[in-house]
Amino acid sequence: MKGQEKPTILVIEDEAEVAQILESLLERKLSANVKTATSLSAARERLRSGAYDVITLDYKLPDGSGLELLQEIASSEDHPPVIMVTGHGNEEVASQALQMGAVGYVLKDDKMAVVLPETIEHTLRSFALIHAVEAVRESEEFYRTLFEESSDGLYIETGDGTIEDVNRAAAEMLGYAPSELRGKKAAELTPPDMIESYQAAVKNLLDGKTVTFVNLRKDGSTIPVEVTAREVFTRKGPRFIVAVRDMSARGGFEEELTLERDFTTKFLDAMNDAFFVLDLEGRPLRWNRTVTEVTGFTDEELLAATTDDFFQGVNLKSAMASLKKVLETGSDEIELMVTVKDGRELPYELSLALIRDSMGNPTAVSVIGRDISERKRADEALRNVIRETNERREEITALLESTRFVLEHPDFPAAAREVFDLCRKLIGARAGFLSLIARDDEAPRALIAEPEDARQLFESVAARPDVMSSERSFLAGRASYDNDFDAGPEAAESGFPIDNVLFVPLVDDSAVAGLIGFANKPGGFSGRDALMASAFGEIVSVALRNSRTKDMLAASEERFRTLVDNAPDIIYSISDDATLLTINPAVTEVLGWTPEEMVGRSFAELVHPDDFGVALETFEQALRGEVTRPYILRVKTRDGEYRTGEFISTPLIDKGEVVGELGVARDITRRREVDELVRVQTDLAMKLAGTADLPEMLEMILGGVLEVTGLDSGGIYVRDDDTGALDLLVHRGLSRRFVEDVSHIGPDSPSMDIVMRGEPIFERYDELNVPLDEIRREEGLQFIGIIPIKVEDEVIACLNVASHSLDLISGDLESIIEILAGQVGQAIARAKLSAAIRESEALYRALVETFPDGVVVIDRDGIITNASIEAIRMRGGYETEELVGRSVFELISPEERHVAMYSLETGLEEGSIRNLEYNVVRKDGSLMVGEVNATVIRGEDGKPVRAILTIRDVTQRKEAERALQALNNELEGYAHAVSHDLKGPLASIRAASETIGTLMKGEEESAALQGLREMARIIEDNVRRSTELIDELLMLAEAGQQPWDVEDVDVGGVVDRVLKERSAAIEGRKVRLDVDDDLGTVRASPTHMYQIFSNLIDNAVKHNDSTEPVITVSYLGRDDGRHRYRVRDNGSGIDPEMAEKVFLPFYAMKKGEHGVGLAIVAKIVGVYSGTVRVFNDEGAVFEFEIHEIP
Repeated sequence: MKGQEKPTILVIEDEAEVAQILESLLERKLSANVKTATSLSAARERLRSGAYDVITLDYKLPDGSGLELLQEIASSEDHPPVIMVTGHGNEEVASQALQMGAVGYVLKDDKMAVVLPETIEHTLRSFALIHAVEAVRESEEFYRTLFEESSDGLYIETGDGTIEDVNRAAAEMLGYAPSELRGKKAAELTPPDMIESYQAAVKNLLDGKTVTFVNLRKDGSTIPVEVTAREVFTRKGPRFIVAVRDMSARGGFEEELTLERDFTTKFLDAMNDAFFVLDLEGRPLRWNRTVTEVTGFTDEELLAATTDDFFQGVNLKSAMASLKKVLETGSDEIELMVTVKDGRELPYELSLALIRDSMGNPTAVSVIGRDISERKRADEALRNVIRETNERREEITALLESTRFVLEHPDFPAAAREVFDLCRKLIGARAGFLSLIARDDEAPRALIAEPEDARQLFESVAARPDVMSSERSFLAGRASYDNDFDAGPEAAESGFPIDNVLFVPLVDDSAVAGLIGFANKPGGFSGRDALMASAFGEIVSVALRNSRTKDMLAASEERFRTLVDNAPDIIYSISDDATLLTINPAVTEVLGWTPEEMVGRSFAELVHPDDFGVALETFEQALRGEVTRPYILRVKTRDGEYRTGEFISTPLIDKGEVVGELGVARDITRRREVDELVRVQTDLAMKLAGTADLPEMLEMILGGVLEVTGLDSGGIYVRDDDTGALDLLVHRGLSRRFVEDVSHIGPDSPSMDIVMRGEPIFERYDELNVPLDEIRREEGLQFIGIIPIKVEDEVIACLNVASHSLDLISGDLESIIEILAGQVGQAIARAKLSAAIRESEALYRALVETFPDGVVVIDRDGIITNASIEAIRMRGGYETEELVGRSVFELISPEERHVAMYSLETGLEEGSIRNLEYNVVRKDGSLMVGEVNATVIRGEDGKPVRAILTIRDVTQRKEAERALQALNNELEGYAHAVSHDLKGPLASIRAASETIGTLMKGEEESAALQGLREMARIIEDNVRRSTELIDELLMLAEAGQQPWDVEDVDVGGVVDRVLKERSAAIEGRKVRLDVDDDLGTVRASPTHMYQIFSNLIDNAVKHNDSTEPVITVSYLGRDDGRHRYRVRDNGSGIDPEMAEKVFLPFYAMKKGEHGVGLAIVAKIVGVYSGTVRVFNDEGAVFEFEIHEIP
């Protein structure tokens, strides 16, 4: 039930009149929609066809027990509450019903008209609150999942900038574990030279602005971020939710689109149905493999085909008309005969749909064709069956009408004879018999034999094992026949030949009880004869069962008399003048009278005077021929006391006339006492369920305890979490001065010592081991009970009960007080839980509204159930109501919807979706590039129930990427042009230098020649260095390009190649190598992997100044597509001030170096969305991380 809707109530009551009364009562008092059912079967049908907010259930129903149905209802998930409403139960039934899941137990007495509506109303309020709490818990789980799974960094900070909580994305963004960030100041994440900028950024954030800033990572590097913040108020005070976005992310999805196109083509070819696309004139444009297989045409023939090649005559006209209809209406379905290449015509069901372009203009028609040959054959077979059925209908109708009187015949032999003769005549048999199997395993005896002189022969046939078959079909009552029957030597001896036979079993209680046999039909028996004989055999079986049931009734009467004499309830009968006629021995156990003493007495003199009116009314009701409802009377015992009984009376009938009353009485004296206790407990539980206010709940509990126990005063203390003191929250029956004196119990007081022992105390007030001042003595308390309330072995509260008049209570009352005291702990825990849930919901709802990305919640079918403000803003003009209830795929451009559907299905199975990009359609028709991440929320059964999607607007980023790629392409072209233009002159200079050197060979050495030779050497060295620099500049320009030669690269093989090429330098410097055996496999460009490791190893060889140089190449492992590597040496390391500069182009650590190699490494690592860093650890250490290319 939602909002102000009327509650829907199902009343299950065995008496139709009572059900009508309850229906009218509940509709009037509760304004409810009430449905009724008077049996288990009717109730089950009601439950299958409708949903109900509350069910009232009778204990006894015509076809079973109400507890049976209660168990079925309680076994289903999210079932409605059930209230037992009956007069048949007792304390055992009430306890069993509550244990099985009933929420209440209402008696059919004079208070029912008031108690039942109140109980239902309390139940509705209680379950509404439970559902609300459950919804809040789901909401908390949703927001917590969103916080933890967000791809953006999220922080919760206090007013002074202390980080209280942080999600995984934020920690990974800065290289920390989440636990390392908690407790830090946000300012600690700011570079030291930007502290002043940080203060200005904080001010802008507090003003609601989005700030672009720089964060300091754990390793000392920095990262550009975009920051938003929002203030929320919690129980702990104001907090700030801060969202941080990494502005350096990149991503793409082109290869996924290629895979999706391949998948679509394979899917169409795998279809069993024919699929093809026609142009608007009916000519084929595209088709799947099924079309060529079915029609026999090749792809070339199909490309040149027209509509005339597939349809002939009237089918061609119908096909053209259907095509015209599709162009007018958009779709059509039609059944036609399709002509294939070899001239055959095949029946096909065609479904046609119009295809439009992005502007809405018709472009083609898609057709799906299904072969319906099998269906046509099945239709023809069905028509044949119907025709044959109609032919036999008159015969069967006549047969059933002619045998109806047999079912009404009371005498079995006569009824069996009538059926036997009728059946024998109808099937045309000249002879036959009907035999019964004796219960003492004697041979079957023939009850009927036709002709009579063949009786002995028929009895011998019936006794044969092959005739009395135990096959399943025989036990099921189906007849069998044999047109070549061997009757054996007995037939020859009797002189009565048997040519053919038909046997019909008589079945009683799943066992063969007899046999009908027919013989000697001219032309033999048929299946139709067997079918008709089976029907007659069932009729005879029914007559046989009725006859045997009649015999059992007589025996049943004797057993009934025995049952009455031994029944625990009193069973009696009285005459129409209220004189006791009979009464069973149970009266002695209950009232002390013997049956002989009771018979002949007036029933009226035993009834309590206050109950005489009820006794007279029910007695008159029985004399009118009516069955009474259960009613209560108090009846005098032999010793003069009264016991309470529950009575049910029915008319006492003799020869069709009402002559008195027949009644059953059950002693419920003890049950009435228990019922009152159950009522109070149930009422208290329902009232507690209807409120979340702690003082109100404690007031209800205290009132319930005092009502049940009869004590006149009490109070409930609750322990303060911070100070440990006990404070009196509610109280009753105590004076103002006394309450002020005992309202606070300090942690060191003697009273606190008693409570903290954790054990209940019940004793006289003046014997309590605490000081009694004047105020406490003046209160005049005689008795006190102190019951500590514990949760997880910790005292959290205390229930005190007291009396000004009693100095002692019974052990039963002590137990009741302890049971009800348990509800105090539940109430306190529930109140704290509700407060925490409300606070958590407010916190996480604020988180969603602060979240910089759009947030959308969908069910497992892709329907939007909730959307954040940012998600609505992205859609450009939609209201929340316009998005909720729509398919999330409607937000995606039509060309990409099939990809999105496939991704959602895969994501639901795998549990998440990461970094997928789609074109999102705004309300005005414009497109936005959205990056989608999703997390699946599963139900208790582990199945997906909904998904949380975050949508980031990356339109500007994609435009920037395209611009960057264009610049890179220009740079590469420029680098190639410069390389070509510079290398040409340098080559000429080098050639000229070498020529000069050659010409001077053999000449006498002179100072001039020596100087000239030295100048030639200098020219040659500088030309070589310039050429190397140009080559490295070209590699640097190409390093930033997206790779075109992606494959699975064996990194170990790449490193081996680098080491072999540099073996001379390595051996010359006596470098020891330590390379991991397994360096992994990376999906990347082989050229890029070579350039990374060659430059890092060259750097390690050149700059390792150790006398015993060692170079280590290590694989640090793979995590979610990321690979990490380390190259280190054992030299003196690198100046920390140079660490950030070594990756810049032309920054050389030694004179004469170009300073390009490490810049190439950094640029390539960036192409793979990775990072590279250098630090000192007993030498220079280079670590880098790269992501695989999909």
